[in-house]
Amino acid sequence: RSLFNRQHSVCTVCGSTAQCTGETWHAFAMPPGLAMLTHVPCTRNTEMCKDNIRLPVTHVSTRFGRGLWMYYARGCSDLAWSMGRTLCVRNRYHLALELHRRLYVNSDESEAVKRVADALQRARGTAKWIVRRVNISRTSGHGFMKAYYGHKPNLSVATLVADAARGIFDPNRCHVWISKRPRPLHEVCSGECKVRSRALVFVLHSDAHIMDNFNAAILRRLCNTPAQLDTVQLHQQPAGGHQRGVSRWATEIWDVRGLCSAAASAVFYSWLNGSACKASPPREWNSCWSCSGSALQQNCRAPLVP
Repeated sequence: RSLFNRQHSVCTVCGSTAQCTGETWHAFAMPPGLAMLTHVPCTRNTEMCKDNIRLPVTHVSTRFGRGLWMYYARGCSDLAWSMGRTLCVRNRYHLALELHRRLYVNSDESEAVKRVADALQRARGTAKWIVRRVNISRTSGHGFMKAYYGHKPNLSVATLVADAARGIFDPNRCHVWISKRPRPLHEVCSGECKVRSRALVFVLHSDAHIMDNFNAAILRRLCNTPAQLDTVQLHQQPAGGHQRGVSRWATEIWDVRGLCSAAASAVFYSWLNGSACKASPPREWNSCWSCSGSALQQNCRAPLVP
């Protein structure tokens, strides 16, 4: 209990998206009655990155496969999910390098970076196109890329991958977006920090589906080995919104148990205190996981506001 009491909130309940104004933002596929908080500490909560702990989450269904995706939702969710054997990383690119190390124990970072870069180039992703534009002309192409990478000779996809894996957002200066309520100066990502984040978010967030395929393939190869994982926690995963200097992030959780077994029979959800909960009716559960009779169930029912 004392562990949970020390955790900061990352989201809030607002009833409907019409009320989610001010210092909040609505992440992709979140329940309509919830919103992410704009002002959260750059450091992660201490309850994260631990094996076999239950974390508060929220999820709504999407048509994307390759496991189950959810948001870490301390502060707005009363549904908990068991992490099992978990891996904590910064983002999809950092995940790729860490998985590579698990699969090839004696490999180094440069080899892992090369494999990821090769995958992006074979898939003809956004990164390959942008790199070509910047290398052809230092005065054309996307403004974010010109501002940060335009003066660097022979830009490569591998350079972008290595940069992203080190953190798209500065670990201590993670707030890039413009806000009515200013953050303490030591937390604001400005100047070169801001230009770098905007450049990486623009290019690499667009290739998220390519990275999911790449990471899922390695996760499958880790099945039935000592390095097998149940979940992955991506602490500062970009959430899009690069327009007008806005670069937001959220903590995403990827349950990958289904990559190793056709059907998982165990129940991994509960109330926050760990007690068993009855799932909401199938029609509701399929679109938004919640315990029957919970506050989250009501927020899943909140009307969407165009």
